Amino acid sequence: MFKHASGAKDGRYVSLEEFRRETLLPVMRDNLSCLEIGPYTRPTFRADECHLKTLDYFSTQELRSHAQRIGANPAYVIEVDYVCKDENYCSVVTEKFDVVIAAHVAEHVVGFIRYFQSLRQLLVDGGYLLIVLPDKRYSFDKFRPDTNLAHLVFEHLNPDLPWKSLHSLETAMYYDMQYVQGLNQPSERLNLSYLAKSANEWHPGIHSHVFQFDDAVRKIFAPLCAMGLMDFDVIDSRMCHQFGEFTILLRAGNWQTNYESIDTFYTPSRDTIGRTGS
Repeated sequence: MFKHASGAKDGRYVSLEEFRRETLLPVMRDNLSCLEIGPYTRPTFRADECHLKTLDYFSTQELRSHAQRIGANPAYVIEVDYVCKDENYCSVVTEKFDVVIAAHVAEHVVGFIRYFQSLRQLLVDGGYLLIVLPDKRYSFDKFRPDTNLAHLVFEHLNPDLPWKSLHSLETAMYYDMQYVQGLNQPSERLNLSYLAKSANEWHPGIHSHVFQFDDAVRKIFAPLCAMGLMDFDVIDSRMCHQFGEFTILLRAGNWQTNYESIDTFYTPSRDTIGRTGS
């Protein structure tokens, strides 16, 4: 039986997991198979609620050692079924699932479109993909320009360009240092030598892409589905201001998302209405 642990009151959730569960609960049923990517100590669903398997960059023992180093309880680390050192999950996962959950993963990957194409291969037709993304307004990315559709398409068409260097540069230039009790000093942050060095210091924790909830579906996910670059339908999306993150629920198999469904893509924002031509 799938239900909230306690129920949200006035939009306040007991935990991140409760908010994430809320998006998936309407499509959950008994005997579902589920793969969650990188749950660490906080899986969205319990193993007794579905046939749960997990995937991570690190093994169970590596994660437990990490938990011990940072003062967390290693016993809370979820057993890892599949270890994969890149985003090509199909190299280690041979089965397909009814549900795949990826919380705070997609913003880190460099090949955004290819990543979703690989996730599609893990799902049965009609299966569901739950994506959880941070809203940049609530994070250290708040000064950073939103990733736009043209960027993602160009990245997909030119995978061999040095994208990691670009994302490292963007992080060095726009990262809100107040997030780590620092100062945003333009004379330091915009120093060319500092930026040149930072461009070569990519690491897995860098956010390759940044989004806001208000535009993510209309300007990114729905157009990519309509273009056929993602074989999904957009089913639902929800924002949680309490935790500064949002969910997008996608269904495998592009049956409804088409160009007619994104007729607002070229709708101008309010401040540009009437400003056509020179």
